[in-house]
Amino acid sequence: AWVSGSLGFNIIIPLIKYLGGISLGVVIVMVLVIAITAAYVRVNPFKLAAKLGNMTLVAATTTSSAISLPVKMEDSENKLGVSKKISNLVNPLGMVLNSAGQAIFLSMGSIMIAQFFHIDMTLGRTIQVVAISTLACMGTLAVPGGALIILASLMPTLGLPAEGIAILASVDWFRGMITTIPNVDCDALIALIIAKGEGEFNRDIFDGKVDPTKRDA
Repeated sequence: AWVSGSLGFNIIIPLIKYLGGISLGVVIVMVLVIAITAAYVRVNPFKLAAKLGNMTLVAATTTSSAISLPVKMEDSENKLGVSKKISNLVNPLGMVLNSAGQAIFLSMGSIMIAQFFHIDMTLGRTIQVVAISTLACMGTLAVPGGALIILASLMPTLGLPAEGIAILASVDWFRGMITTIPNVDCDALIALIIAKGEGEFNRDIFDGKVDPTKRDA
């Protein structure tokens, strides 16, 4: 309401395009990661994607990697067939180190602000923005709204006006619903890849042939 009242209703169109661009980026990342994981583990990619549904829903509705962690670990073990040993190590570690969605947001958000204020973004500067955004999101906050704090700290480094944060903040909850998904799902997929490589992947659990609660029987 504040953004629309201060800058006019026309600001809504660029913000919708901004959310659309982030959504497209997340879709591309998830399709690639699911395809690579399915090829390595030798499972059906559509079946693998379906098994991510529950953690995806929790990630989107809570917008928090930390809150999604218990569901992610449970589904990794009981749906994907990842051993408890691998899940207990990789998933909590991934929650802190993997922020794929946040990297997309920082890059897209920076470019959105630059375009809004008519700041020229050459190819070289765009590459710089992506590189800095990727490095800045490692080991950062895993709570709702934390990405805005990181973006605010990047603005001086990128030479962008801090006022742009107020524009993006108006739709940040919707952005968080989108970008939390790769943060959570990619952790589970990496855990599955590591489990496969370490011989800790239970294909029978993945295929639903055994009760996961009886894995040690």
